[in-house]
Amino acid sequence: MLSKAHLGRASWTLTDQAIVSVGAFVVNVTLARHLPPAEFGVYALLVGAMLLLQLVTGSLLFYPLSIRRNAREAQDGRALVRATFVLTLLFCAPLSLTLAAVLLWAGRGDLAAGVTFYFAAWQLQEMARRSLMAELAHRTALPGDALSYIGQAAVVISLGLAGELTLSRAFIGMGACAAAAGALQLAQAGALRRGPVRLGRTFREFVALGGWSLLNGSLLALRYPLLAWTLALLNGPAVAGELQAAANVVNMANPIILGLCNIIPQTAARAHPEGKARAWQAARPYALVGAPPILVIYALACIAPGPILAAIYGPGSPYVQLANAVQILAVASALNYGTDMICSYLHGVDLARTALLINGAGMVAALALVPLLAAEFGLIGACSALLVANLIRLLLSQVLLLRTIAHDDQARLA
Repeated sequence: MLSKAHLGRASWTLTDQAIVSVGAFVVNVTLARHLPPAEFGVYALLVGAMLLLQLVTGSLLFYPLSIRRNAREAQDGRALVRATFVLTLLFCAPLSLTLAAVLLWAGRGDLAAGVTFYFAAWQLQEMARRSLMAELAHRTALPGDALSYIGQAAVVISLGLAGELTLSRAFIGMGACAAAAGALQLAQAGALRRGPVRLGRTFREFVALGGWSLLNGSLLALRYPLLAWTLALLNGPAVAGELQAAANVVNMANPIILGLCNIIPQTAARAHPEGKARAWQAARPYALVGAPPILVIYALACIAPGPILAAIYGPGSPYVQLANAVQILAVASALNYGTDMICSYLHGVDLARTALLINGAGMVAALALVPLLAAEFGLIGACSALLVANLIRLLLSQVLLLRTIAHDDQARLA
């Protein structure tokens, strides 16, 4: 049942995530409009690479912080935030160097400084906002997120209007916005206050909790990069850019999905001491809140993909021809919604292994189908492979959710 508390919390998290996603969406569209298709394809590949690297910090640092922060007393919580801040700094060094090395190896050393600066600033800001969200303080996180993501959009638009937009300048400007927002949110989260930093204990606890999450997140995050890299290998980077351009349409639903994924694990974790069924009862209303607008967005993408693409990229853009790809991705994303909500709940009740099984099944299907269908049918084939993989994930998630709750009920009655 949806209560005022559910609606109130959901409204702030959705508002905050809307700001994040709208900013990212505007950046993507502006770059697609101003950059040559091959250069936009490079951007799409870089975004995929950075998301993969963020799996390390997200799984081993940010996810454990989200689960453990709301279970600690205020003083212990601040110490946890300080330790996570230091660990994030330590993790950023090798991850940023990895990015720089890959760019130098690929002959794009001109992007190394901007990309590594943006990545490090992004990770520090993400650490701070996750700390605030762990306390369900989405309203507090909102100004910093606006500074970061709306600021990034403003920078990219300004560069485009001035005729000075390049990937290097875009990443430097976006990194500056993320750094400013990170400083604000780190102060709000208490990471900059003096106090004890229990680095060793925190690291051991986080690795124990986040190890399965890292494996799970790796499978989850590889879905789109697998499509993009396969298409780039078989058909060139411009086709990877087409995938990103088509995905931008269905990604308009991301504010809702990501917002709910930021609140469901914490809600389930708080109710978990009363049992897994009670935790699901506490988390499920948030998934129900998001379902109607999600279905409307995906339905519009299926019904009118051509006009939407023309409105986003301009009627003369080559991306207007991607209507069929948008329709397939919309159906695939609709199938994905329920699975993502269930997996968010499973992470909140310390069942990352179960979520790993769900995502592993989807990845096996994708690995089998993407190369085969992409080689034969190009972009349409790759999108179709993703649809089938998402259907498998959805069916398996429903079975495992029911089994998990039933087994927990039996154990509590025994």
